[in-house]
Amino acid sequence: MNSSTQQTPASLEALLNGPALQPPNGVVPDFTGPRRLTQVMLAVELLFLLCTTIAVLVRLYTKLIINRKGTLEDRESLFTTLPLQFLADHLVLCTISWGLHIISILNGCIVLTIKASILLQYVTIFSIGERKWFFWTCHTFIWLNVVFYATCFFMEIFSCKPIAKAWDPFMTTGSCPINVKYLNIAASSINVISDLAILLLPQGIIWKLNMNASKRLGVSLIFAAALL
Repeated sequence: MNSSTQQTPASLEALLNGPALQPPNGVVPDFTGPRRLTQVMLAVELLFLLCTTIAVLVRLYTKLIINRKGTLEDRESLFTTLPLQFLADHLVLCTISWGLHIISILNGCIVLTIKASILLQYVTIFSIGERKWFFWTCHTFIWLNVVFYATCFFMEIFSCKPIAKAWDPFMTTGSCPINVKYLNIAASSINVISDLAILLLPQGIIWKLNMNASKRLGVSLIFAAALL
């Protein structure tokens, strides 16, 4: 594609009305009845979101209404589910391109609430009121994630001046001092390391529990279910 400074009004109109890319050799495009997986993907995502919401509501009802003893992570799980509902709304909007850029920015905020909820649950299960190394490690991970996702949030929003240049390739003025592509690669790498650290964090305590090896293996596999 030619740069936007070389586009005449006529060529720009032709570009916008034409195909995004020429089809591969031997492929005939079908614009009247294209084969899409968008609806299937959306249905699967909404189904899992529904299951997650039901599980969270059952947990909250049991802890807050029946037992009348809610913990911090119980309330935080509610704030984790609400952003997921927002994500579902934007998944629908993204199918028609509305909200596409908004949800790419807010995705990190949603992941942050999920990770914080998991780490707070670790503290409740394994610390049992004792503020030892595991307690402080979990809280360190929480605040490191807060700093990390907050930094990515603002860097992605203000990656270009003016902001609209980030999604408008035909804007001839302004600049983008932050390369969002490399930012996303770096953020994804750190995300993988963070996920593995959270996954492995309770394993050392689990394998020191006073129970036989088969039971320890079962408990370890339950916490390793996040791999799925």
